[in-house]
Amino acid sequence: MSEIEYPILPVVKRSIAKLATICRYLLVAGLVCAVAEPLIFITLQHPICILFGTVSDHLMQLLLALLTLPALWCHYVLLAARGTRVTAMLCLFCCILGGILITCLAYEVATGGQHLLQHQHDAPLYISILLLICYCSNWHNMAAYKSSAKAVLLLFFFSLLLAAATMDFVPLFALAAKAIACAIGFFFLRKLEQTAPRIISMPER
Repeated sequence: MSEIEYPILPVVKRSIAKLATICRYLLVAGLVCAVAEPLIFITLQHPICILFGTVSDHLMQLLLALLTLPALWCHYVLLAARGTRVTAMLCLFCCILGGILITCLAYEVATGGQHLLQHQHDAPLYISILLLICYCSNWHNMAAYKSSAKAVLLLFFFSLLLAAATMDFVPLFALAAKAIACAIGFFFLRKLEQTAPRIISMPER
């Protein structure tokens, strides 16, 4: 009996496409809120600008949490030989961290700002670092992809890392990182959204 290749089941592919769409919208919404924060502060000097900054950071954290699932799917379906075993485990661990982060964010919103875990805001940084490591470690498994496109995608993952590392400390750097991530990620996520449902086979192990 042949092995069931779950990543290319129609329901899974449609789910990945929907997640890619959601992540695209989160990128745009996070950037809009990040831009609104300094604009409101400069023009109106109203304390509501802090709310926009907080919402932007939460949207970025939610984006990173949700992005772990498409990343895991891409690892198995789009990489030659289905990627390396070590990075596959790291991607799976990222998904676990993403689930924990979503739970913590939901609890924080429901309780008006209380933290569920003491260091929950470190999770986006860990996720972004691990995703960057997984991407760089599988560079050789993307030989069919153009070098220029791989370099641009590398910049996307690096901008996510920069945004995660600076959102609580250097808002200006975080804003720049979110702008870069949105400009690059919007294109790649739209391509994933269009490509995922068309995949009909898994790469050979």
